[in-house]
Amino acid sequence: MAVTTGAKRREEEFDSLTLVDTFGVPDFKDPGDLLASKHNFCSQGKRRSARRQVTANSTEERFKMLAQAWRRDAQFISSVTEMAMHPAYQQIIGMGREALPLILRELWNKQDHWFWALKAISGGDPVPPEHQGKLDKMTEIWLHWGKQNRYI
Repeated sequence: MAVTTGAKRREEEFDSLTLVDTFGVPDFKDPGDLLASKHNFCSQGKRRSARRQVTANSTEERFKMLAQAWRRDAQFISSVTEMAMHPAYQQIIGMGREALPLILRELWNKQDHWFWALKAISGGDPVPPEHQGKLDKMTEIWLHWGKQNRYI
């Protein structure tokens, strides 16, 4: 019977942890080991530990998993900033321009707070100041932008 020393146990625990970048956002680069995450938000916006094994075979599947995790965890968060800082939302932003058609399709199907991601990825904001904060108008303008730029 093998005895595990304290140092060996800590090493095994470290190996099983999710890597976290300097901003505390889990590193989901391996789509076979996406986490809904080691630093997961619960409904009050606090973090809880939860490891979930997920398989992603494509950009679209990865996006769907991340969007689902974000919607689930952020559904009771009222702060747009806190919603946008959710690890899954940040990973969607990290997908870059590949995510734009997927985000726009989500926005077409159901209005949600995708505007931060759209601005971060596209590098611009087509919504004029007088329409900021008006979700219906912002959605309409971003969808028009998506059509003009052939993302839709």
